[in-house]
Amino acid sequence: MYFLIENLCNNSTFLKIIMFLSSLLKIIFIIVPIGLIVMISIDFAKNVIAGKEDDMKKNVSIALKRILMTSVMFFIPVIVEFVIMFLDENNVEFTECFTNANAEKIAELEDLEDRNEDEEIENRVDTTVPDISEQ
Repeated sequence: MYFLIENLCNNSTFLKIIMFLSSLLKIIFIIVPIGLIVMISIDFAKNVIAGKEDDMKKNVSIALKRILMTSVMFFIPVIVEFVIMFLDENNVEFTECFTNANAEKIAELEDLEDRNEDEEIENRVDTTVPDISEQ
């Protein structure tokens, strides 16, 4: 298991995926609260304009449910981190993947992968057979 994780954490493509998901999560954490405020405001504005008392109580219930769902969403990263720490005995292998998911480390790994690929090409034995039919 450790060998697999070590290889993944040293793979630039996997780190790019982690970096993308991290950026996406940051964007979601900004957009969701704004959307929550806008949706609740629209619901209450409709009730104020309509002037219905029964709908106001219903919208308070809906608003509380939306706030609860949004707050649960903010605990997802904490829960994931807890699970990772629980699964990981040394708290090093998994967390290194997340700390290495930055542009500098990805560029460094891409350079290393390119050099390794170039070395493999240089070390290959040329197995082409010359065409003797032209003689």
